[in-house]
Amino acid sequence: MVRTIFQAACSKASLVTVFFTVVMGVGATTGCGPAKPDIPLGQVTGRVTWKGNLLPNALVAFEPEKGRGSYGRTDASGNYALSYRGQPWGAVIGSHVVRITTQQLLNEEADKEGGAPDISAEILPPQFNRRSTLTAEVSAGTNTINFDLSPK
Repeated sequence: MVRTIFQAACSKASLVTVFFTVVMGVGATTGCGPAKPDIPLGQVTGRVTWKGNLLPNALVAFEPEKGRGSYGRTDASGNYALSYRGQPWGAVIGSHVVRITTQQLLNEEADKEGGAPDISAEILPPQFNRRSTLTAEVSAGTNTINFDLSPK
């Protein structure tokens, strides 16, 4: 679904609106939590930097070739941990396209009411999000996957 969001988004507003709807939907469905799926997953953590500086509050999305994607948000130190189906299970084992965005929905109420949402500016170039060239390989067990991003 995230791949569709990034590829089909026609504007910043629609990209962020749909992206945050997905993220909020994942968070709202956690409750007691679903049973761990019977598919191979690997724990994934890492750090994201931009131009050598820590990148806080960025959304990191791992999209496998097949199956459901995993998501995480960087903390103040640029560290992230991926969640699968809203649980801290990591990501599907295999190759992934990775998308990192700093855009934030600033006014959820306006968006819910059909108004134009306030969206923060994206500081990362499209090669890290909408037209991502980032990839990662997830293996069984623990994976540390860092992203040192810089303009090219």
